[in-house]
Amino acid sequence: MKKVFPFHFKLEDKCVRKIWKSATFSFDANVLLHFYRYSPQTRSDLLETIEKVSDRSWLSEQAGSEYLKNRPKVISQEIENLNKAKDELKKANGVIKGRLSDDNDRSHPFFSESSKEKYAAGVHSVFDELQRSLDSFSSLYSDDPTFDKVAEWFDGKTGSPFSSDELEKIYEEGELRYKLKTPPG
Repeated sequence: MKKVFPFHFKLEDKCVRKIWKSATFSFDANVLLHFYRYSPQTRSDLLETIEKVSDRSWLSEQAGSEYLKNRPKVISQEIENLNKAKDELKKANGVIKGRLSDDNDRSHPFFSESSKEKYAAGVHSVFDELQRSLDSFSSLYSDDPTFDKVAEWFDGKTGSPFSSDELEKIYEEGELRYKLKTPPG
């Protein structure tokens, strides 16, 4: 069974090391677009990891095209997410501040002034961090080190688009495979 379905079984460590030393890495557009969805630390770690194999990396024309087309949308989505988080925090903070206010008859009696000040400082810190993230993401349209790094990695290592004839053959094969329910697709 292992000979017929070898990729369903764990590889020996020696084999895995050989693959990691010699394999060509081909990235999907979503891997590259996720750079904008990750935390700064995760982004940095992934950039560092891909940098180590960049000399053995390759990008299909389709993946490159999708990355370039969708990058601005992903950045916009992240800016929108940050703005939503900021708005939600403002709302929640307004409710909590109202409950802690000395002017409120229903004020919570067990919060000291010191605790209220710590809370206010914490909320201020979170707002500042959200604003820094917003500023950082907004600048990515014109100054994006990740975009520059991706362009550098795949310079001369990006596939060519299919010709019209090649695409026609692929579409025909796809239709036949779909009719016959032949994977993938």
